[in-house]
Amino acid sequence: MPAPDSGARRNDLYTFNPDSTYVISDGSSNAHPGTWVLTNAKLFLDGRPDPVPLEFTGANIELAGIRHERYVFNGEDYTVRGILGGIEPGGVFMPNQQEGDAAPKVGDYALRYVVLGQADSFRPGASADAGVPVCVEFWNETEAIKPDEAGNGYRDDVVAFEATEYEVGPDLLIFHGYHPDWGDMYFSAQFDGRRVATQTSYALGSGPRPPNADRPIIVGDMLVKGHIFRDVALFLAFLH
Repeated sequence: MPAPDSGARRNDLYTFNPDSTYVISDGSSNAHPGTWVLTNAKLFLDGRPDPVPLEFTGANIELAGIRHERYVFNGEDYTVRGILGGIEPGGVFMPNQQEGDAAPKVGDYALRYVVLGQADSFRPGASADAGVPVCVEFWNETEAIKPDEAGNGYRDDVVAFEATEYEVGPDLLIFHGYHPDWGDMYFSAQFDGRRVATQTSYALGSGPRPPNADRPIIVGDMLVKGHIFRDVALFLAFLH
């Protein structure tokens, strides 16, 4: 829910999560969450002495007498399902933690990866056999990393989102996911889809080092559990 402009780079957003927390994020910092309770059409927010009247009007709400329309993150359309440009986007994309770049983090949970399926999984009406088009996973950094049989590190305490709306092309990647406790997640990014195949070939040792191999393939903005993370950079990774 947008709030009046705070003078920050983007308007403040009030995001109410299913786990009874809310976050006010201005797009340049991540505030601590508060708690909310909705009782008899009145919204009780911690830190406020009086409840705020709230009514639902279709997909929009009227809060304290002011109508708020459903917010669209970065102006993108998150009702689409499709793939453009004849690319094969499949890959595992991770923050470059070896270089000390900070991964998006909510409490103890940090972004582990964004996994994109093959082109067939993105097409409308794709069967379950085509696989999941987009999966996003956060994991609890307070838990020790354990190796699986293939030698990859894993943690048991994870929060996973499977995207229900998405569009991917040679130059863009947008998707919306949902988690029953964390609520909505939105991602809007520039995607260098033409480089995925060349970097995969390089990783398998079948060719020379491709141009721009050290640059991220995905760079974009993420809204998750009410927190906005700008310019998230993700690199192609290679799990066994």
